Amino acid sequence: MTTPRFYHPEEMNPGCVVVLAEDHVHYARRVLRMRRGDRLDLIDGRGFEYHGIVHDVTQEGIWVEVLEKNPILDPSVGLTLCQSLIKADKMDFIVQRSVELGVDTFIPFVSSRSVVRLTPEGADRKVARWRKIAAEAARQCGRSTIPMVEPVLSYGDMLSRADGKAVKVIFWEAEPERTIRRIFRNDEGEPSPGYFFIVGPEGGFSGDEIFRAKESGFLSVSIGKRILKVETAVLSILAILQYEKGIFHGD
Repeated sequence: MTTPRFYHPEEMNPGCVVVLAEDHVHYARRVLRMRRGDRLDLIDGRGFEYHGIVHDVTQEGIWVEVLEKNPILDPSVGLTLCQSLIKADKMDFIVQRSVELGVDTFIPFVSSRSVVRLTPEGADRKVARWRKIAAEAARQCGRSTIPMVEPVLSYGDMLSRADGKAVKVIFWEAEPERTIRRIFRNDEGEPSPGYFFIVGPEGGFSGDEIFRAKESGFLSVSIGKRILKVETAVLSILAILQYEKGIFHGD
């Protein structure tokens, strides 16, 4: 039986007792029906996993004694995904699935064809929700670190966030030559240190946005001849990347 995992973003050490509250209480009591003496694991979002034992379960919280602390290294390729704002349910889905497929940093941004427009307060609420979704997805899929969800950025600010050492890619359905399979190694055949991917909204990018990205050192890349829905395109891109980099098959 799989040991239950909970996200608890605090520094912990063997011998200390921590209290899990809020959403954890319902999940532990009603879903898992946990009792005193049950074992569980905690992740702190900083790369450590903790084995613990339940001391008590009440309506107010779950008291857990930390027994052991271990560092965990997630296989990672250093992946940042920038996603233009799209409809709320689709954005939630992309955040969740991108965490499962290895994204380390998620950057939402506004592009010229974004149908969704948010007030500053609305953007803050959305980011808080996406951070919660990211944390839950990381817990469920066994990641020891919680991917970062950045604030909503403008298109120009998003472009400026790219690491100079990363392979910088903007996915564009009209790209006539360069396909996704050509971006996984540099000209010398060496593995790339990381990837910075940009995916557009339902209506795609404008010509000006593609030009600005190329001026900033991005490669425009096609994932094939078919026009895919945004959420399908994102999953395809990430799955191909993870397979090519050996994350799924352990190479």
